[in-house]
Amino acid sequence: MRLRDRLLLSWYLFRLRLAFDGRVPYRPMRRLLGEVHANTVAAAEHSSMPAAVRALGPARRLAASYALGFADRPRWLRGIAAGVGVLAGLMLAALLCTIVFGWGVDAGGARPGEHSYRLLGLVQGSYRKADRGLTLSFGTGTPGLVLAVLVAGCVARPWLLRRRVGAAWSDTA
Repeated sequence: MRLRDRLLLSWYLFRLRLAFDGRVPYRPMRRLLGEVHANTVAAAEHSSMPAAVRALGPARRLAASYALGFADRPRWLRGIAAGVGVLAGLMLAALLCTIVFGWGVDAGGARPGEHSYRLLGLVQGSYRKADRGLTLSFGTGTPGLVLAVLVAGCVARPWLLRRRVGAAWSDTA
């Protein structure tokens, strides 16, 4: 096999791997890529490598046909990323609310002591003013953690939502 043929096949397999885009688990993806490689090399012996690669068709279409068997598998990495994103958003909201709350308490001329707030049960914070300084603390409560877990589960298992919503939702991933 010539260098140009190897590069052509490697480029196609690279595009195929990108087209899988997390829709197929790692081990089956490696097995499928090995099969495509072996079958394409065998087909190239009877014709040419460009003809064998052209016969495979677009990499996205081939990846989509392979991914059909894995359509209902949970996408845990996406779900975890979404859950962490929700938690990070809640923590950022808690930080901003605590800063604004602290400014308001301080501008209102509050006496030294601890002042706290709770926003919809999702974020909470406190502002402790002493004679020589202040302390800000913030966090998320149990409802915020429950919300993050629910978002992670809904993102990781989209077919559960699809069953409830019906045919209005189409899975594009």
